[in-house]
Amino acid sequence: MIKILNILRKINTISALAGASLYALMTGVCFLQVVMRYFFESALQWPEECARFAFIWLAYLAFAISMFTKAHLRVDALVIRFPLLAQRIIEAINMLISAVFCFYIAWLALEMIEVVRESEITAMTMPIPLALVWLSIPVGFTLSGIYALFYSVCLFSGRLTVEDKNEEVLI
Repeated sequence: MIKILNILRKINTISALAGASLYALMTGVCFLQVVMRYFFESALQWPEECARFAFIWLAYLAFAISMFTKAHLRVDALVIRFPLLAQRIIEAINMLISAVFCFYIAWLALEMIEVVRESEITAMTMPIPLALVWLSIPVGFTLSGIYALFYSVCLFSGRLTVEDKNEEVLI
């Protein structure tokens, strides 16, 4: 389990670095567009689309990162009233259901990308196939599903307790 956790930490670190790079790209491109519009009175065509695509990728990577760090939005007002063993079982089942949902969405997104790829649609202002932009959906959901499945297995096996749910600590 520790080896798998270390691999998942590395994947999460790579995702975070990619997200930070996308955020920097998005900020830089938007800044460039503002400078071009207000100082040179000549807007470029591609920065808005580039920033939009970077934001889409950033959103799905952030979704995966939040699943790994367990920073996703949740309502646990009822669950915390149960004993710790019941909390662990409920959390494990919740993570298992989340993993199945994430893998299902990733599968559907891959089918959708195949249709987009076959139609050879490209971006309006950049020579980028839209399938590359849509690829962010299965990447984000697959990573989230892997993280949820890992946490579910850890909770079922007793390697991760409910008290540790906001940390990356294995017992």
